[in-house]
Amino acid sequence: MRDLRDRCSAQGIAFFHKQWGGLTPKSGGRLLDGRTWDEFPQVSTIEQLRFSTSAQSN
Repeated sequence: MRDLRDRCSAQGIAFFHKQWGGLTPKSGGRLLDGRTWDEFPQVSTIEQLRFSTSAQSN
């Protein structure tokens, strides 16, 4: 998991770590190296405009 996070970081790609494996959400936890990773990709202004325009036409 750390390798994937590090490769994402090196390329400027958002990294979201939901949880370690387990039968329940708390069994594995969400921490990776002492923190949660909740990054999401940036949405460009063009994509925001496209989405709002298509939502208005429906």
